Amino acid sequence: MTQRVLFVCTGNICRSPAAEVLFAAAASHAQVHVQVASAGTGAWHVGQGPTAPNLRAARRAGFDMSAHRAQQFAASHFDAFNWIIGMTREHVAHIEALRPAESETKVRLFSSFSPDTLPRDFPDPYGQEDRRYEAMWRQLEAAMPALVQEIGGA
Repeated sequence: MTQRVLFVCTGNICRSPAAEVLFAAAASHAQVHVQVASAGTGAWHVGQGPTAPNLRAARRAGFDMSAHRAQQFAASHFDAFNWIIGMTREHVAHIEALRPAESETKVRLFSSFSPDTLPRDFPDPYGQEDRRYEAMWRQLEAAMPALVQEIGGA
């Protein structure tokens, strides 16, 4: 069964698009069938690509995110995905506030997949230097095996 996974952060230009490409790659490597996307809780960056430091970090990690365009999270995402993963507790609260009553979509905090190695609220590198984006990519990548194992076994 194909798992449909949506990662959600604030503007969909830093954390969630990076998690999207890393999860897709990790799932493919593990031969777990997924459809994956990302969104932001706010509309500030809708239609924009990732930040320049995020694009550079992606390239250094072997990924091209230049085609990504930010989108805003909406209640309709509950119909399209069976997993929605928020990067912070605030994101999860925003997601849950839009949950349709009949939805059975699993909503989880990103750090709950690797609670011993990740900060509870995954830090946002927006507006910071390249090294913060590099650190974000390393932390996200390190968490992917646990996500793939749990989501792939669902």
